[in-house]
Amino acid sequence: MSTIAQALALGVQHQQAGQLPRAEQIYRQVLQVEPGNTQALHNLGMLALEVGRTDDAIAWLRQAVALDPTNSVFHGHLGAAFVIASRWPEARLALEEAIRCDPANSESQYNMGVVLENLQQIDEAVAQYRHCLQSRPTDAATHNNLGNLLRVEGNLDEALVHLEQAIQSQPDYPEAHSNRGLVLLSQGRLAEGWSEYEWRLRCPEFRKRSFAEPLWDGTLLCDKVLLVHAEQGLGDTLQFIRYLPLVESRCSNVIVAVQPSLLPILKQSGFSGLVAKRPPLPPFDVQVSIVSLPGIFETTLDDIPADVPYLHAREDLIAHWHGELSGTDRLKVGIVWQGSPTHAEDRYRSIPLSSFTVLGEVPGVQLFSLQKGGGSEQIQMLDGRFSIIDLGSRADNETGAFMDTAAIMKNLDLVITADTASAHLAGALGVPVWVAMRIAPDWRWLMQGEACPWYPTIRLFRQTESGNWQPVFDRMAAELRSMV
Repeated sequence: MSTIAQALALGVQHQQAGQLPRAEQIYRQVLQVEPGNTQALHNLGMLALEVGRTDDAIAWLRQAVALDPTNSVFHGHLGAAFVIASRWPEARLALEEAIRCDPANSESQYNMGVVLENLQQIDEAVAQYRHCLQSRPTDAATHNNLGNLLRVEGNLDEALVHLEQAIQSQPDYPEAHSNRGLVLLSQGRLAEGWSEYEWRLRCPEFRKRSFAEPLWDGTLLCDKVLLVHAEQGLGDTLQFIRYLPLVESRCSNVIVAVQPSLLPILKQSGFSGLVAKRPPLPPFDVQVSIVSLPGIFETTLDDIPADVPYLHAREDLIAHWHGELSGTDRLKVGIVWQGSPTHAEDRYRSIPLSSFTVLGEVPGVQLFSLQKGGGSEQIQMLDGRFSIIDLGSRADNETGAFMDTAAIMKNLDLVITADTASAHLAGALGVPVWVAMRIAPDWRWLMQGEACPWYPTIRLFRQTESGNWQPVFDRMAAELRSMV
C-alpha cells in the first residue's frame, strides 16, 4: 500500500510541476495494480480537466464518485467538470450531492451559484452567492458574480458594493472592473464608466478577438493608418458609427472594419473607408474598437453626438415600399420582438410576439412585422388573434441587411421594438421609435426616463416589474389610441 501511496505522491509532484504526461502515466500504472483506487481516478480526472479533455475528466470523476459516494470533493469536481462542459442540470445534481456530503464545501457552493445563474434561476443564484460569501467573504469571483446579477436585476447600488469589493480583493480583476463600468454607465456616470469599461478588453473572451497593433488613445495621427473595428453586436456598430467624423478629424487615413452584413447600409449612408471585418485586413499601424470611441472622446450625457439621421435609406427603395404600403389608411406600425439569441442577455430583452396582441387590437392600427430570422415562426402561432402583415420575410433578401427594412421604416408612422439592432437602425434613421425596456436595461438606455440621449426620436417604455411586459404594452396601447 505504501508503494501505491508513494506513486500517487510522485504523480502529484509531476502534475504540480506541469509534467502532465508523466503524471498521467503514473496514475494509469496505479490503476493497473489497483483498478479501484479512487485517488488515482480523481487525479486523472483533474489532469484531463487541466488539459481541456472534459469528456475524459467526467468519465474518470464519475468512476471515482461511484466508488466513494460520500466524498464531497469528488462530487464537487465532477460538478465543476459539468460546469466547464455547460451541462447545467448534471452539474446541479453533482454539486447538490457535494454540498449534502459537506455543507462547508465553499467551492461547490460557488459553482452552484454559477449553475443556477445559467439555469436562469436568478433569485436562487443571488441567494447562493450570498450564502457562499458567508464562508469566503473576500472571494473576488463570488463578489463579481453577485454584483453582476444584482446589476441585471436593477439593484445598482448594491451591485457597486460587491464589484468594488471584488476589485479590492483582486485589483487586476478585468471582469469586475468591466462590470463596474457597466453599472456606472447605466447610472449616467459616463466619465467614470468609460475607463472602467475598457477593462473588458482584458477579459478572455475579448482577448481572443484582439489585435497585436497598439491601441489608439485619441491623439492626432498624421502619417499612420488607424483601424476602427466592430467589436460587439450589429446594434453597437450602428450606434457608434456616428463617431467616425470625429475620428477622421484626428486621423486622415482610417480603415473601418465592420460586420459584412452592415456594409450596404453604411456605404449607402456615406461612410467611407469601410471594409468587411474578416481576414485579411489591409495593413494598419494602430487600432481601436468602435465601442471605445465614446470614452476616447470623453462623451458625457450633455455632449453625445446625437444628430439624426446619420443613416439613410435608398430613395428607390423608399419609393418602392411607399407603393407597397399605400393601400391602408390605418396608422402603420412596424414591430420587432426578438433579438439575436446569441446575445448574453437576450432572455431578458426579447419579448414574445403574443405580448403585442393589445397593440393589434387598437382600432385604426395596422401592424407590420419587420422581424427577420428567429422569432418569425411566432407569427403562425397567433391563430389570428390580431392582424399582422409580414414584411420581414420579404425584406433585405436581395438588397442587403437592413436596406429594405430602412426604407420600410421611412414609410411607417411608428416602429415599436424590443431592445434590438432594429431600435438602433430606426433611431439612426430619425424615425419615431418606441422601445420596450426591461426593468434593468442595457447601459445605454440608462435606468429611468422616457427620453434617450443617443437617439432623439426614441421613446422608452420601461418595465415596472421584472419579466412583466403586460403593463408596458398596455401603456403603449393607450398611447396608440390617442394617436389614432
